[in-house]
Amino acid sequence: MASVNLHRRQFLVLLGAAACLTATTAHAAPKKKKKNQKKPLTKPGHAAELPTVQWVRGNRFKVGKKTYVLSDFADVIVNGEEAKISDLKPGMQAMVTGSLKEAGDTSADSLYKATRVVARRDNNLEKKAQEEARKLREQLKKQNQRNNKSNKSK
Repeated sequence: MASVNLHRRQFLVLLGAAACLTATTAHAAPKKKKKNQKKPLTKPGHAAELPTVQWVRGNRFKVGKKTYVLSDFADVIVNGEEAKISDLKPGMQAMVTGSLKEAGDTSADSLYKATRVVARRDNNLEKKAQEEARKLREQLKKQNQRNNKSNKSK
């Protein structure tokens, strides 16, 4: 009986080692990168997709769908320079760091405490992103036309 338990333990140890070995070798091979693959200009969180300031009233302001209260020790930075909350204007793109102050039914109904606000006066980022996307579409269209011509000639 003791030898059966010993054999069972040895089998389980070997089985576990084999599983670990296959798991590590499966992840060891790097994935091949596609050459000439263009990345999109904007990704979630990039500057062109930052929410904009909707309104500013006293020490409260709304960015995107969330309403914030500026804390006493908060940093406000506009175009890389230290600023006041009164320097925030509707339409500016902003990134806010903070935490939940009062919970509501949804995130739009909740009130958040802002500890850092970084805003930009230059709102041409979205236009620039759209222009770059248009240029990329044109380049890809031309490349597809060239590929179709070369495939037809073969």
